[in-house]
Order: sequence, then structure tokens, then C-alpha cells
Amino acid sequence: MQALILAGGEGTRLRPLTSTVPKPVVPLVNRPFISYMTDWLVGHGIDDVVMSCGFLASGVRAELGEGERDGFRLRYVTEPEPLGTAGGVKFAEQVLDERFVVLNGDILTDFD
Repeated sequence: MQALILAGGEGTRLRPLTSTVPKPVVPLVNRPFISYMTDWLVGHGIDDVVMSCGFLASGVRAELGEGERDGFRLRYVTEPEPLGTAGGVKFAEQVLDERFVVLNGDILTDFD
């Protein structure tokens, strides 16, 4: 199964933390915030993750790396400009399967 994580926002409400660090990789209990989400996804059978990045995209890539890792395939799409939620999904369609789940990259969740 595939997941799309929308991680393109500027994180303005978390400034100054997000002035130079993208919101998905801000540390939370000594781990990048996004690592909690990817662990949860893998635990629920997701094996292909697409990160839709924008603001400070290189920081997300630097933190998470590329390719196969920790039980899942990781790929990126980078929005050329802020596209909003629906625009981010539409922009990522080039690498998405017919069925996928979409999550915002700035939430912690525990739904089943």
C-alpha cells in the first residue's frame, strides 16, 4: 500500500523553530517529527511512501535520505510553488498508484 505525506508547508506557527528547519523534521523527543509517522505507516502495512515537499525540501531529503529504508520505499516530489492540499495531491499523481492514503506531514495520529 502507498501513502502520500503532504510536507510542503512553511510551518509559520512554529517559528522560529521552522525558519531554517522544515516542520516535518523538527525534533520531537530527540527524533524527527516525521519519523513517528513513517514508523506508524510501516506498522500498518504501508511499504511505499511519497513525500510531497515544498518549503525547505532539501532539509527533509537530508534528514530522511532516499530510496529503501526502515521497511519502506521513500520517494519525493517537490512542488515548484505552494499548491495547497488538493494541489499537492494532484501534483504528486505522477508517482501515485490508483489507491493510496494521504496524510498531512504535521500531525500525529493513531487511527486504524
